[in-house]
Amino acid sequence: MQGGEGSGGSSGFANRRGMSSTTALLVLVVIVIIAGAGAYGGFSSVPSTTKQVKSCEPIKSPACVTSTNTTNDVTMTIPFTIGYGQTYAEISVGTSLQASVGVTGSETIKSFSVTWGPGIVTTGSTGAQTYTYGTPGLYTLVANATDTKGVVHNGPGNLVPLLVTPSSGSITNGYFPRLSTTLTNSSGGDYGWIGAGGTISVNASYAAPPANALWSTKAPSLTATGGSQSSPKSGATYAGATYTFATPGYYGITFVGPSTDGTQTLYQNFTWGVYVGQTASGLGCVLCKVSGQASPHKNYLYNYEVIPGGALSLDPAADYYSVGYEVGEAFDETLISFNGTDSGPTWNNFVPEVATCVPGSPLCTKLYGNTLVSGSNYTFVIDKMAYLWYPYSIVGREVYPPDVMFSSTRAIFYTQD
Repeated sequence: MQGGEGSGGSSGFANRRGMSSTTALLVLVVIVIIAGAGAYGGFSSVPSTTKQVKSCEPIKSPACVTSTNTTNDVTMTIPFTIGYGQTYAEISVGTSLQASVGVTGSETIKSFSVTWGPGIVTTGSTGAQTYTYGTPGLYTLVANATDTKGVVHNGPGNLVPLLVTPSSGSITNGYFPRLSTTLTNSSGGDYGWIGAGGTISVNASYAAPPANALWSTKAPSLTATGGSQSSPKSGATYAGATYTFATPGYYGITFVGPSTDGTQTLYQNFTWGVYVGQTASGLGCVLCKVSGQASPHKNYLYNYEVIPGGALSLDPAADYYSVGYEVGEAFDETLISFNGTDSGPTWNNFVPEVATCVPGSPLCTKLYGNTLVSGSNYTFVIDKMAYLWYPYSIVGREVYPPDVMFSSTRAIFYTQD
């Protein structure tokens, strides 16, 4: 070692080659960590300017998100509501569905994504995502948003349960059986989301054979894209099992129902879409069963009589003048109405309004068989998209059977002079 480089103990800096004691530079580096952000400054013993640089690495770290932002702020809605007595919103196979995704925070979002089912994901720069289902099932829709910093946002309202039923064409051809299905999660609920380590139990059976007598069913089975199966059970018309999912992700459990005419085999499958989060805590949805969704009439019948019927009233229960009726038809609907050209006692003299179809019509027969007409008794199925304006709600609410009874009975009262 020449020139004492590295030697001299306490004078190591002063004896460093090319440096004298008078020009020695003493550098002290101080690092401060505050909420995941490192701030460092360099200080010199000789006159200099002080420079401070702030960094936040990695940028996706939750610590890099300021207190005014949140990653748990995603909500998702679909234009279908849960009807009275229903557990899930429902659509049929072949129906185009648009989900609306947003965040409640002030972050700038770069992209939105929706998982519609196992391996089915759409992504776009706007929160309007669209998909058309091709297979019946009970699916869990999962929404996420990614901001300009690359931070992924989720919950608490980013989940939507959706029941997809067979298309009318599938029902009409008569090749497939009608299915009865159930799902139970770890907590005993009927939604397809759980925390890691949780369980999902599913059961399905043939509730009715194919309508076409040339077709018959074969023994069904279950398949899954993940999870550990336990307590399996199966027979000629049913299959069920419990699945435990240890790893977060999206999984599918499918009931495979074969149907054959002796020369070919078709399948009436039903898929449960299961979302597994890190924990069950915090998983939730906007469009779930609403505890307040009950008939507002509460078994009481109120008779509001303000003014006798006639030209001075547009009350649909009292106004039977032709001119007033025309006005009422513009904002009021009945279960069924005249088709505009005919008047008579058969189904083709009417068109559905609040009702899904006219009892006895081919459409009703396709959807519900011959169960809606029995002698002089008619059963009307209320359209799931029918909404009733309600003074206590900005968006209104679903139409319930008691609403029809209320309106019909009220009209009868007005005819009693």
